[in-house]
Amino acid sequence: MSTTSSRKSQEAAGRQDSSQEDLRCPVCWQPYKVEQFICLSCGATLPRGKGTRPVNTDDVLPEPSQPPGATLVPGKDGITFEIGSHWLPIPAGERVIVGRKTDDPEELHPPDIDLSPFGADEKGVSRRHLQISYKGDLIVVTDLGSKNGTWLNDQRLLPRIGKPLHDGDHLRLGLLQVNVRFC
Repeated sequence: MSTTSSRKSQEAAGRQDSSQEDLRCPVCWQPYKVEQFICLSCGATLPRGKGTRPVNTDDVLPEPSQPPGATLVPGKDGITFEIGSHWLPIPAGERVIVGRKTDDPEELHPPDIDLSPFGADEKGVSRRHLQISYKGDLIVVTDLGSKNGTWLNDQRLLPRIGKPLHDGDHLRLGLLQVNVRFC
């Protein structure tokens, strides 16, 4: 094998290795290989295939947290997401999936609430990013293992662990800022 072809093989292998180095467990941030299904460090289920674009959430300065309001919503119609100057009603129901739709007409499980009009793709929102659950008069928010994470009042949510949602809470989905208002 010539020196030139050997060098090209090494460069190609280096590109392959560097793309795999970019893959990090969403729970413990340990690197993993694309063929892995489970993180060897923490046991978390790993994301598969093309999906949410990674964004750098480390440089985002947290907005001041608003003091939490009511946790219970007796007789209310649901909650509203305040995104910039827009208000997005989130209907009451047993559970509501929030994320972004894709252009794929054969998408099997689109979210109930589509954040695409708010720059969700560019801001790193996953297709099925979080779940809002109504349990009696209590509202619970759960990150669904999103690639870029969900923050509730500047605290990162652990995937698949629900936390009570309060009137006035602040959510961040990847880089998308959302204020929560109870209706």
